[in-house]
Amino acid sequence: MEKASEAAADRSLLLSDITMLSDLPFQKAWLSFENQVLQLQLEAIKSSVKISKGHTSRVEATTNKPWFSGEDFQHRQLKYRAKERVLAELEIATDKDLLKASSVLASIVSGLSKNQDFIEYSVLSEETRQRFLSLDASIISAGRIIGRLAKSVHLTAAKVLTSVTAVMMPSDCFSNTGDVTRQEFCQLLGINRNSKYFDIAIENRKQYESFLKLEGDIKVGEKVSCRASPKAIVTSVEQDGPVVVSLLPFGTKKKYKSLSSGQVKRYEPDLCTYQRKKRFDTTPEYVKVTIHDFYRRHVPISPNKRDVVKRRHPIYPAQVEVKQAMLRYQTINELWHQFIEDHHEMAMAMQTKNQPNTAPMIFRNNVPWEMRKANDSGCLCKDCESFHLVRRGVVGASAAIDNIVERVESSAIMSARTRYDLDMLTKINDILSTPSKYDTVVKCLKPCLQPNKLEDAAHVCLDRDKCDRCGFRQW
Repeated sequence: MEKASEAAADRSLLLSDITMLSDLPFQKAWLSFENQVLQLQLEAIKSSVKISKGHTSRVEATTNKPWFSGEDFQHRQLKYRAKERVLAELEIATDKDLLKASSVLASIVSGLSKNQDFIEYSVLSEETRQRFLSLDASIISAGRIIGRLAKSVHLTAAKVLTSVTAVMMPSDCFSNTGDVTRQEFCQLLGINRNSKYFDIAIENRKQYESFLKLEGDIKVGEKVSCRASPKAIVTSVEQDGPVVVSLLPFGTKKKYKSLSSGQVKRYEPDLCTYQRKKRFDTTPEYVKVTIHDFYRRHVPISPNKRDVVKRRHPIYPAQVEVKQAMLRYQTINELWHQFIEDHHEMAMAMQTKNQPNTAPMIFRNNVPWEMRKANDSGCLCKDCESFHLVRRGVVGASAAIDNIVERVESSAIMSARTRYDLDMLTKINDILSTPSKYDTVVKCLKPCLQPNKLEDAAHVCLDRDKCDRCGFRQW
């Protein structure tokens, strides 16, 4: 009816029998209705296409636009919506597989990290981010110091570099099997992987890894560390009982009530072990052994068992080494002349050119530590108390003085000083030429001792203030 009114049709005709009995009007009305519906759908499609084109153009504009350093979300709700959209897309793409999700996120971060303004730490959790920031700061500081130490020539710097490399090196890196390679580790800290300390650090770390695998109780013969020394060998151990160790390097025996009381633990390898090659001008070991054996052959050992020499370790005073004393009756220079006779070629190579008769420092520094200068007192043996060697030397000295006196007297010119020295030699020769020790002592006490008997000697001759002309003071 509304359509008929709009079309200016006669409404009375719609009530006629023809209208009621024929379907033509209704078909026309249905077609008109479908036409209107189609018109509405077409307008909706046009509107949707228009909106889609605008969205596509915005997406294309955003995609083609380069990344830039912007600002964070101003509202928490906007950030939450963006997260939900990204998470929904990630769930659909990975089917909620965590491994796939981790791989996708890693690829996204790797791609974004190519931009300088992208902060990689911002994609981590708060706790992990703080750990990585601390590690990064530590690595940067360590790399700066390592770069400076690598230019130093001191042995201490080499030991520090060795220990730092051994401690910080990952376990799969020193075995060269794993995700972290040696090249990546060295680039991280600025270490020269072709250096000597890097190779030594690998060996030190391997030894320490072997130490960490040791388990069980300490056994006899195992190397340990204790309160008295960082290195010792277990010689005896009982279950929950006393333990006896041999301290190195002196071998001093030390007994503790228990492992805990002596702080006896397995020896831990030193991570800073670093040894340089010996200098070319270092004294060879065979030369030191030859000198040492020479002293052993020519310097006698004290016959007194109580005459011992002790030395204490300068750092670990619990270690004491005791040996029988070696008594040196000759001077070092006299021993040096004997060494020249025994080892002529070696002595010629080490002697001082300006002072060939003086023992060089190599010969002096390699004496046995238990050797000391002998005292004047003897041990009451035949060799020490016998007067035969003295008399034999006296006869030789008297003959030498006679030759000197004859040579001087044969000269035409003689000064007063020469005459005085000649008289002194004559007096000395008179004393040396006496037949016995008793006569020698009597001769020395002249002129105070008038009779030739020692029991008549005056006690005042012992006092310098009361007697100034006695032979006791002169000789």
